[in-house]
Amino acid sequence: ITSFALTEKGEKLSNKLRDQRIFLRKSWNEAEDRNGFVKNLADISSFYSIWNSNDNLLIEVSDLDAATALQFLVSSNHTISIPLLSRFYEDPERREDFFGAIKAVAAFFALWRSVRGGTAGIDNCYRLLMKQGEERPRHRGEDGGEEVLNSIPPFSREGKGVDLKDLKNAFRHYLYKGSNDVIEIHSKGPWVGKLKRFDVYSNKNIAKFLLIVGLNQVTNLEGEIGHVQKAREGLHRTLDKGFDYDFFESIEHISPQNGNWASVTEERVHTLGNLTLLPIKNNSSIGN
Repeated sequence: ITSFALTEKGEKLSNKLRDQRIFLRKSWNEAEDRNGFVKNLADISSFYSIWNSNDNLLIEVSDLDAATALQFLVSSNHTISIPLLSRFYEDPERREDFFGAIKAVAAFFALWRSVRGGTAGIDNCYRLLMKQGEERPRHRGEDGGEEVLNSIPPFSREGKGVDLKDLKNAFRHYLYKGSNDVIEIHSKGPWVGKLKRFDVYSNKNIAKFLLIVGLNQVTNLEGEIGHVQKAREGLHRTLDKGFDYDFFESIEHISPQNGNWASVTEERVHTLGNLTLLPIKNNSSIGN
């Protein structure tokens, strides 16, 4: 019901049953489109059946990249994204937009949390988008120039419907200006600058997803130990394997946590560049 309140009216609702009954009764009495009201409730319920069942997820999400991304969001308990994603799910004729929305949400979440120890108000970004949209979304490029993008309408059912391009522009704006800390992620450079010094190992789901994405469709660079290059199309597709694939069971430190190599400082041991993915049995046998 709390998710439904966000999809229907962009309203933040408590978990108290009394408040939820009042919301449902009031919203039903005020609804001009009661068929739409019931359909919206059915759609959010159907999306929960996907979220809570890996079998249903794999049936409904035929795009393998999107399936892996959604498994990452489920594993991370990123439930605040459910109302938004259900709005894309409700139209069976727009499945490509639904898959695109899953990947956009996963990218937004990973970029946001990969350089922060806390949430920094990410839930509020979703709520703002559902309730009111963004009147003057802003973006800043690598060259430092700022651009004001087209206004974005609310993503609740009271808005004009949902658009994948609007969603991506909203996420770009929130990464730049939506947090309640001083971190602004407006382009690749600032994100990489913070990521390579950040203890991403402390958030293992984020670290795992970044490694799966970073290792997707790459191969070793001949003569360069530990360096990779883009592989031929279709080769080494880690994103096709799923978030829970056996080879991705554990995160291993390359320079060990205990007695790390002299060339790797203590501050860099838990950063992304010192991590890789391994099956648990290999991780255990390797040790330090």
